[in-house]
Amino acid sequence: MSRLKANYASIGQVIRVRWVDGGFIPIDTPGGIEHDEVKARADRVFLMLLSESYANGAWTCPSLAARNFAPSIFAKHPDRDGLGKPAFQAAMYRLLKAGEIKVETYGSPSSRRSRLAPAAGM
Repeated sequence: MSRLKANYASIGQVIRVRWVDGGFIPIDTPGGIEHDEVKARADRVFLMLLSESYANGAWTCPSLAARNFAPSIFAKHPDRDGLGKPAFQAAMYRLLKAGEIKVETYGSPSSRRSRLAPAAGM
């Protein structure tokens, strides 16, 4: 198969697939260096956008149901470097696990809320 049209991929790229149990399975899955580069770029851009929004007081939330869910907000940002919500969501979980970002609580005792913050603080 070859791509004829794509928003975030190269046009004309050949994708080798095999028919297995009623569906196509890619033979050459993206991995190794290419996959690691995308993850590193997503982590870098997520940290940059989080630091910028935190410094401006435009707080983002780690909760999927929140209106200000960080991956949703960052996927709409003009400086997102072509990354989408799934890449930012995976980056958020990786960065939380690595301790590079943290979840802070704020607000009055009767109305506590959560926000994402850079681990180093600002």
